Amino acid sequence: MDFDSPTSLVVLSPHYDDAALSLGLTLLQAAREEVTVHIVNVYTLSAYAPHAEAEGVVAVSLLRAQEDESFAAWLPGAMTDDLGRRDSPLQGAR
Repeated sequence: MDFDSPTSLVVLSPHYDDAALSLGLTLLQAAREEVTVHIVNVYTLSAYAPHAEAEGVVAVSLLRAQEDESFAAWLPGAMTDDLGRRDSPLQGAR
């Protein structure tokens, strides 16, 4: 990808790890080319963390937030936000 003209890039990521898993190298390239990367995570309250020892919404959500912060730290100048929405299994039937 050519990032010659954009000065910023906003990524709407459904869950904490989706931007990293789907766009990790693209975001790294953008950040290295001095494009401001802003990742907005939507569904950030979760009880799902496969292969992790964390249990419960608070512990899992904190773990996943820490993983996201670690990924963002890998991207020069990147920013992250989360909207604090509940993941689908936590929403229950309506």
